[in-house]
Amino acid sequence: MGISAYALADVPTFSRLPDLSIRVVFTADTALNNPYTLYVIRSTSAHPAGTRFATWALTDWRARLLALRLPGSVAAFAPLPGGCTAPVAGP
Repeated sequence: MGISAYALADVPTFSRLPDLSIRVVFTADTALNNPYTLYVIRSTSAHPAGTRFATWALTDWRARLLALRLPGSVAAFAPLPGGCTAPVAGP
């Protein structure tokens, strides 16, 4: 017996569930955005590990994340306008 229901899922997650007999009902609304944000607090007392993590996240990891493709070669994630910059190590 089937269950009639709705589920809310982001597209990358949905694309990983091909064996479920579900279908997309709606995707075209900016209210459905799911932003991921990393804030880097710049101060003179910043911990070196935090700076290393932020540098990694904004270079290596970000590039790999933006390169992910869903079925049909659709980008899994899109960068926000304005770009990002890795933190500069302090004195």
